[in-house]
Amino acid sequence: MEYNIEVYKNYKAQLRKNIAQLTIEKKLSFAIGICENLYPEYEKFEAESKWGSSEKLKNGINYCNNNTDLSDIDVLKIKQLIDDVELVTPHM
Repeated sequence: MEYNIEVYKNYKAQLRKNIAQLTIEKKLSFAIGICENLYPEYEKFEAESKWGSSEKLKNGINYCNNNTDLSDIDVLKIKQLIDDVELVTPHM
């Protein structure tokens, strides 16, 4: 399959434009949805590679799901969750 870089760039630009127009709550919901949809793939990756921690990713997803109203945000907890997720994210 051949990819057209211009099509990709246009898609990316349009996606960024669409996301920029969302409220913070809708952006959070969008991000959570992406994470939840990709989570099963991470579990497969973890099982096959014997590396990673789906539990750390799930902790981050759960924190976001439990704080969608953005009223009780713990900045230190978020920083720790980000650090935890970074440690178990494969960098290619």
